[in-house]
Amino acid sequence: MDEDEYEDIGRVVSVISRCVDDSGGGVDLLMGLPHHCIHHHLDCDWKLSSIAVKDDAVWAISDEGKLVVRVGYTKNRRFGEDWVELRTDGPSSLLSISLFNESAFVLDNSYSLWRADCVNEHNPFGKNFYRIGSPLDGISCESLTSNPLLAVSKKGIFISVDKTIDLFFISTLRTSLYFAAFVVPFFYR
Repeated sequence: MDEDEYEDIGRVVSVISRCVDDSGGGVDLLMGLPHHCIHHHLDCDWKLSSIAVKDDAVWAISDEGKLVVRVGYTKNRRFGEDWVELRTDGPSSLLSISLFNESAFVLDNSYSLWRADCVNEHNPFGKNFYRIGSPLDGISCESLTSNPLLAVSKKGIFISVDKTIDLFFISTLRTSLYFAAFVVPFFYR
């Protein structure tokens, strides 16, 4: 594969990038799916429980609930250079994470939702975190069998609480979050 072809894969064809945690603490990165596939193993000192990926940022949660960020992305380093643990002024122990556009959303162990903006290859840590609410206030969280899963899209914020409850929060994502939760019926999942 020549250099121009590699550049094209990194810039255009990497519509889908996926990082998968292996149980040994490393991460396998697949880029350029579905047409071309570049596989690269990234060593990581942390065992990761959750990972969020976009073209210019990779954030992960360690099995201890710490935020770990991949840094060192450049035109010639599409895989990044190193993992760094980010200690924030906001959330301390994290459960779930999602990246959307230039924002990162995290759900902490008190079920508060946090947001950091300006997450990109030039600023992998984003800017300050700010708390945007507690979307699970009306739910008995003691009975949850697993950690909620967070997903963010232009339509809003989705939180899968357990096998019977999925929540959808209408959001403008630019200004505020409206906590109007909807239970998503099983057949729409």
